Amino acid sequence: MSSSMMESSHTHYLITLIGRDTQGIVAAVTTALAQADCNLEQTSMLRLGHHFTIMMMVDSHREQASLTQVLEPVLERFALQCHIDVLDQTLNNQTRHSGDYPDADVRINVHGADSIGIIAQSTNAFAEAGLNIINLSSEVIAGEPPLYILTIAGQATQGITALESAAQQLGDITVHIEAIDIMLG
Repeated sequence: MSSSMMESSHTHYLITLIGRDTQGIVAAVTTALAQADCNLEQTSMLRLGHHFTIMMMVDSHREQASLTQVLEPVLERFALQCHIDVLDQTLNNQTRHSGDYPDADVRINVHGADSIGIIAQSTNAFAEAGLNIINLSSEVIAGEPPLYILTIAGQATQGITALESAAQQLGDITVHIEAIDIMLG
């Protein structure tokens, strides 16, 4: 790699890719980045309907334009859309080294008839009760009526009792809340 394509220090990027769900996307993207000496830090990759989405925090010596060039053959091969953001290096270093990444201490499962606003209603109630969402996923199960399932992992900053009180205000939605044991090491 030429020195003109390198920065003097590492830069952290958030790379977001989306395209039609096709076998081999993850392998192709991660191989291209590894061959360019990019370090993948945190990643989240999942299928949404017939699409596949990838979000990655990447540590690289490369400039943003060079990183785009590294990914270009993969983007063309899989018809992927790509967005690359430079992350705030100061904030990233503070978080990486201080252990400030929040760990989930609660899991919430929400089940109800599929309706517009079920995520908004649930997350607003839980936010007011002190929930810091770390991960959220949802799916619709076919049926009459369709069943909406929402799974949330987060931090109960005001305790589980506050979340249980919020859940009681959600009407015809079934909510299960459980503590997650956090084990280190």
